[in-house]
Amino acid sequence: VSGENISAATPLWVSAFGDAARLADAYRRGRILLAGDAAHIHLPAGGQGMNVGIQDAVNLGWRLGNVVTGRAGDALLDAYEAERRPVGAELVRNTRAQAALFLGGPEMQPLREVLTQVFRTEEAARTLAGLISGLDLRYDVGPGNHPLLGRRMPPTPLTLPDRTPTTSTELLRT
Repeated sequence: VSGENISAATPLWVSAFGDAARLADAYRRGRILLAGDAAHIHLPAGGQGMNVGIQDAVNLGWRLGNVVTGRAGDALLDAYEAERRPVGAELVRNTRAQAALFLGGPEMQPLREVLTQVFRTEEAARTLAGLISGLDLRYDVGPGNHPLLGRRMPPTPLTLPDRTPTTSTELLRT
């Protein structure tokens, strides 16, 4: 992948894996709900599955909390699949593309070289980083054209009622 010859190196850890990418047909069937590796498996690349699995759990957690406490009905759980399965599908597509680049032979080298050039541009690198991290995720929350609509709130400077400066990130720490 890197183009370096490592044949004379002494391996410290050797493992083998293939691309057994799969996506569950459904994230919910009655009282059975899937998240993380139970919902999607793929090439272990860059912690993407961990990120998406944590995002699945957070998305499912607040929904379950609301249903269990009676603040919402089962329809809220149905919406979990509608939001998260497309994210899982994108994750599997993404890691399959990476598998082709990582695990492909010399025939993939021209593509690796072209992509290396492309990702030197800031916009392309930002797009790839958003795709891999999952931070580019946008939920469809209805009409509107604000660029943050349906996205995570970015770190934002705020002022508390007592005029103490803080940030949105700092308020989430506890």
